[in-house]
Amino acid sequence: KSRQLLLFHGTKPSCVEGIIDDGIDFRLHGNATGAQYGDGAYFAMYSSYSAQFATPAQFDVTLQKMVKFMFLCAVKVGTFCGGSVGMRRPLKQNKDKFYDSAVDNTHNPSIFV
Repeated sequence: KSRQLLLFHGTKPSCVEGIIDDGIDFRLHGNATGAQYGDGAYFAMYSSYSAQFATPAQFDVTLQKMVKFMFLCAVKVGTFCGGSVGMRRPLKQNKDKFYDSAVDNTHNPSIFV
């Protein structure tokens, strides 16, 4: 399966330019927010979840409002397994192939790594 989903990724202002230039790659931009479902770049079905990681808020002079930074990304999630702390890559699907992604809940995933 090469299923593609539109998912959210929240980030801090200092990472925005790097993500625009290089893409979302946890090896380049770090993983300072934790790794509850394994190491990797985190994407969420719901913007409210990703907004927690879009910190700190910053005042935008043009909009005259506080703003956070979030990307809406087309992500190929493929096949997935349950993730866990310390998981360096998704588990083996069978003897020849690994799962493509790790998720928070295999029956109703809302977070993809």
